[in-house]
Amino acid sequence: MKKLLIAISLLSLFMIGADRPVKVRFTVINKSGYALAIWITGTAVEPGESFIDLLTAGKWTEKEEQDTITYYFTVPKGSRETPATRTFEIVRGQYTLRSLYTKPWDPVYPNNPCIQQPPKPMFALRNLQVTYTPCFLFPRRPGEPSMMKFWELRKQVLY
Repeated sequence: MKKLLIAISLLSLFMIGADRPVKVRFTVINKSGYALAIWITGTAVEPGESFIDLLTAGKWTEKEEQDTITYYFTVPKGSRETPATRTFEIVRGQYTLRSLYTKPWDPVYPNNPCIQQPPKPMFALRNLQVTYTPCFLFPRRPGEPSMMKFWELRKQVLY
């Protein structure tokens, strides 16, 4: 009887640990030299669904408007020597990531030197790390699959 109780308790512990977490860690590393405004919009993934099942079934676009999740984040200014790092928890799902390099208003040069890029798709099915580099430098190395690196193009000022 004791062996059966021990086996059942061990089996239940394994089953608890086998379930995927509903939330994932979203880490933003800012090396751009500007403060960042980030907003992500998307739909949540059910706890039992996997990435392959969702892509083959075409369920990414079948979500209703009421299931839309939106997050707004701000990350302070950071540089390549001293990056600003922020970690957030978000619900697993498919999102579109929009970001904007912000800077304090300057009466002489009021425009942001970086061009705002279109939204980028982001599949947050596991912990993600997003690194923002300066807007005129291409990232040196792409990183591993859970690391995304973004850079913005520099505006060309016409005189």
